[in-house]
Amino acid sequence: MPSIGYLDIWKHLLPEERGYEIYIRPRDPLESVASELIDYVKRIAGISLRDIGVGGSLLGSFYSMGRSDIDIIIYGCANASKIYDKAEEIGKPLSGKDLERWVDNIAKLHGVPLEVGKAMYSPYRRIIFRGVETTFIFPEDIRRYGEELAINTGKCVEARIEVPPQQCSSLQYPGRAYVDRILDAPSDVRGVDEVILFEGTYSPILYRGGVLRIGGLLQIIMPGGKYRIAVGTRECRGYVIPA
Repeated sequence: MPSIGYLDIWKHLLPEERGYEIYIRPRDPLESVASELIDYVKRIAGISLRDIGVGGSLLGSFYSMGRSDIDIIIYGCANASKIYDKAEEIGKPLSGKDLERWVDNIAKLHGVPLEVGKAMYSPYRRIIFRGVETTFIFPEDIRRYGEELAINTGKCVEARIEVPPQQCSSLQYPGRAYVDRILDAPSDVRGVDEVILFEGTYSPILYRGGVLRIGGLLQIIMPGGKYRIAVGTRECRGYVIPA
């Protein structure tokens, strides 16, 4: 795993502390926009200030006026669903050339048709607020390190799976969703219990649920011996596409 020595750490930047600082005392036009955005998230989505932080260049205070965007970090699984529901009230969804550029880039990056690229966009990931592009980031809820061990089988598999909709954990990173039933899978693949996403652009499709075609790395999760498909790994890149 990537690591750094304790003595090499100069300062630990906390997104929620920096977010509070910007919200209370913005120092320039970009921080003023970020402060107003945080207030919108609080009021419109009903999210507590303690569950909101800032990332990227705003966190490190090395942003460039007129060029940098805003990264807003939202903590908590239920809060991710609130942003999904209220994003269009908080800011403007991408449209016109901005949306075309986003869809074209995503389609090329993942090698999917443009219509699938369009399905991968949702305002909960990116909006425009006061003329500034804003990205929402949803870290996974705290888990105890080592509580699960993923054993890679080395198999890249594809399956048609039914996933219950509106699982808030599918909006976080990594995204997780439990499986309702397997409709079609290779004969040597046992029942799949979960899908995990390391490629967040597929999150809106997974969150909407229904019947999906999912490709990825087959893993065995211990303890318990459950099977899951991991999307976005080095071994099997993978995808989540409406079936």
